[in-house]
Amino acid sequence: MVTITLAEMKNYLRMNGFTDFPSEEDILITDLTDSAIEDVENYVNQVIDPVPSRLKISAMKIVAIKYENRTEDTNQLVKNELNELWQFRKEPGL
Repeated sequence: MVTITLAEMKNYLRMNGFTDFPSEEDILITDLTDSAIEDVENYVNQVIDPVPSRLKISAMKIVAIKYENRTEDTNQLVKNELNELWQFRKEPGL
C-alpha cells in the first residue's frame, strides 16, 4: 500500500507555513492524497510490497495535478500519469 504523509505532500507541493492544526487546505490535500493513492492502487490492480518509489511519486503527481487544477477537469491528465505505470499493472482490463 502506498503511504504519503500530509507533511510529504505539502513539501512536494512546496507549501510553506505548516500549522499545528488541520486547515481546510490540509483536509483538501489529505482527501486528494487518499483519492490519488486509490487511483494508483486500482490501476496497478495488485499489492506490491515494498512499494516502488515510482508508484508513490505518481500518486504525488496526481495530487499535484488535482490540487493545481481544482476548477478544471483533470481526468485526462490523471489518466496520462496512470498510463506511465503500465509496467506495474497486473491483468489489465479486469
